[in-house]
Amino acid sequence: MATLLVLYLIFGSGMIWGYTKSKKDPRKAVPKLMSIICAVAIVMVAILSPLINAGPDRVAIEDQYRNSRLQKLAADLATKVTGPGKVLVIHSYDVNNERSNQHLQRSLAYLQEGFAGKANVHKLINPAPPSKNQDEMEMMEEVTGEQLQAVLEGNADCDVVVFLSSLPYGREQLKAMEVFYTPPKAEDKGYVEETFPDFDESKLPVIGLSVSSSVRELKDFISMGRIDSAIAWNPSKDFTQVTNPPESEDLNEWFDQRYLLINASNVDSLDAAHGNLFVAPKPVKKKK
Repeated sequence: MATLLVLYLIFGSGMIWGYTKSKKDPRKAVPKLMSIICAVAIVMVAILSPLINAGPDRVAIEDQYRNSRLQKLAADLATKVTGPGKVLVIHSYDVNNERSNQHLQRSLAYLQEGFAGKANVHKLINPAPPSKNQDEMEMMEEVTGEQLQAVLEGNADCDVVVFLSSLPYGREQLKAMEVFYTPPKAEDKGYVEETFPDFDESKLPVIGLSVSSSVRELKDFISMGRIDSAIAWNPSKDFTQVTNPPESEDLNEWFDQRYLLINASNVDSLDAAHGNLFVAPKPVKKKK
């Protein structure tokens, strides 16, 4: 926009100067010629303004950031796959919206590339009810922990689960999901509700979270390996730098400009380096 204003100012001033001078002395050819040239230049600037004012392709830039984080997530999950590698992707995209579906398909392609043959996208599920607004890219209705637990139970053949949508917020919602269930200690039995009495941690799927889900209350579950890999915003970086993306095609540079990959092996060191990554959960209330 600034470039266009400068060009319009220069050519506009030239046209006005030439026109004024030619009116005072019509016999002088230079002012008239200057006026005509500047007028033509203004028209050409107006025609070419989309190219002159073209900035970085923000859609392509954001897509490259997404590519970097999803490939990084999938590659880390792939190292933890010991079963058949059937991947359930839980998302919030509206597949009936063409643009939304295109975003989803690109996301799946990036995940698949990151898995590098060690796992394959097997099922896609959007547990949110359909949006009433057809222009919305994603379903905005909140999904409960009980709804997500029902999805996981209904797709138990999938040994890898990737959340492209957000988890429900708050411990009360999370505890409705088996992956976040903590069996009570012996001394707490009878005081703490056992939501999943037949709990078997070895049967839990490999779980990966993209940036849509906050990791703020999940440190313990990452440490335990319940959440195998999570992508989080790096609080020490300015991830709003959409106008200054890496010049390199190296996805690691794109990733490092915005994100952190968190798993059981580095969760403590990252917590020490970034003190505001996590919050301590409130203690479980015992029954009176």
